[in-house]
Amino acid sequence: MADPNVGDVFLVSFNQTLLGQKLISTFYLKITNLNGSFPTLDTASNDLYTAISAANQLRDKFLITIPTNCFLDNTTIQRIYPIRQRKRTYGVSTPGGGLGAAEASNVQASIERRDDLANRKSVGALHPVVPPIPTTVIVGNAFSAAQQTSLNALAAKMFGTVNAGAAPVVWTFVLYHKSTVPPSTTDIVTAFPQPTVRVMRRRTAGVGK
Repeated sequence: MADPNVGDVFLVSFNQTLLGQKLISTFYLKITNLNGSFPTLDTASNDLYTAISAANQLRDKFLITIPTNCFLDNTTIQRIYPIRQRKRTYGVSTPGGGLGAAEASNVQASIERRDDLANRKSVGALHPVVPPIPTTVIVGNAFSAAQQTSLNALAAKMFGTVNAGAAPVVWTFVLYHKSTVPPSTTDIVTAFPQPTVRVMRRRTAGVGK
């Protein structure tokens, strides 16, 4: 199988458990520059995980936004374009470092990710779970200053580039447009949290009948 090259797209998934429910938060990164020889797939994936898991990087900033009873079980990294290959799994189960525990998995924040275009495909969102604690986390239907600070810190790590490895491979956060033929990407140029709480409501047809 070919080694990773410029233009390859990888899917990074943060796999979580909260109150028995499974949650997944995803990020797409594309190789935009190689400063040395082609890395093997294992080396590229290992180096990327090391980079995003370093102190004060993406994984750290994600953990401080989620509830203390939400566990980041592991991180998977998978090349999905131009070919799809098996996932590599990293990390040990780690509890969130947020401002308290959650009572449900449907109270969430929304962090928008945008590219430089102006159309409906130019925006994506991440929805981390937050603890619904009055005053500490939620004031009215908005986030407290403390919760907003942690969301801002996470958003700041969700665009731009990541340098990974000794002869660094440069990765860029992208929006992945899998509906185009072939699939395409656009660089994320900004990410920002919405100031209000998002409550997911799901309907199931026929319940109770």
